[in-house]
Amino acid sequence: MNKTLKQVLAVALALGLLIYALRGMPLTSLLDQLRQAAPAWIALTTLTMGLQTVLRALRWRMLLQGLGHQPSTGRALSAMLAGSASGLVIPGSGELLRCTLLQRSDNVPITESVGSIITERLVDLLATAVFLTVTLLLESGRLLAYAQTYLQLPTWLSALSAGQWVGVGVAGLMLAAVTYLGLRYLLDRGLGARLNDRLRLRERFEGFRRGLLSIRRVDNPALYWMITGTIHALSLVVLASLFRALPITAKLPLSASLTTFALTSMGSLTIPTQANIGSYHFLASRGLLAYGVPLLTGTIWATFSHAVITLVNLLFSALGFVAALRFLKKPIESPPVEQA
Repeated sequence: MNKTLKQVLAVALALGLLIYALRGMPLTSLLDQLRQAAPAWIALTTLTMGLQTVLRALRWRMLLQGLGHQPSTGRALSAMLAGSASGLVIPGSGELLRCTLLQRSDNVPITESVGSIITERLVDLLATAVFLTVTLLLESGRLLAYAQTYLQLPTWLSALSAGQWVGVGVAGLMLAAVTYLGLRYLLDRGLGARLNDRLRLRERFEGFRRGLLSIRRVDNPALYWMITGTIHALSLVVLASLFRALPITAKLPLSASLTTFALTSMGSLTIPTQANIGSYHFLASRGLLAYGVPLLTGTIWATFSHAVITLVNLLFSALGFVAALRFLKKPIESPPVEQA
């Protein structure tokens, strides 16, 4: 029930932000710009995203090899894309399908592959932080103006007195203390041991820990980090190509790609909407105001670029899902039982 509620809230938030971002935008203006879109730049965007996808599969394979598994790049790629396709339809299902397919094809334990995926996310978070830092150094003036204009605290929040802020802090600490004491009480009554016996939590946790620490066993760490940097640098190429694809944004400086990447990446972390719908449109269009782009123009470009990125991802994901269907026909192999 809680998972379903979370998915519904994510979709509702995405639709709300999308409606707010697109309000007042005439459909004719959007269609006119779509007709003028340059096919060559869209093709470059597609090729760049394809290269990104292959590099992500190679990087994931490096983590799995560090755990002693040897899936081919093709199987890792098709499992990753099939998971992406599933995640577009059912939020949160992508990682599970991705790991299940690799278990069927290469007998990789799900706990280890899940741990490796979380490691991927943490590495991407670190890389995003690096790009955010570079953006702040190079475009600090523009970002500061953006933050002052569009990220102001609500009136009721800014009106809180110092005593009220102290009260909020004390209430937060009390909630944390009650939660901690409650967990300790349950563990002291043996709940942890019963759960471990029933769910084999210790074994699952060990597999998860191995996957999470897989980055320490990568054979070539320098290559791993180079691939990670290239993946994120290609995101800038995608945005720059999409700026050039429309006449209304063709003359924007390359720094606009860096700023847009920083804002939309930060939005995907802080506003978890499905496929970044709504949050991408809102942040990208408002960020372009710092470059003198009217809000309507920025909204048109944000709608266009998000549509292209989503459609390309959907195309690649569908191809990967078709390629991975053969894994579903293969029964899951149980790991061999060691003889005493």
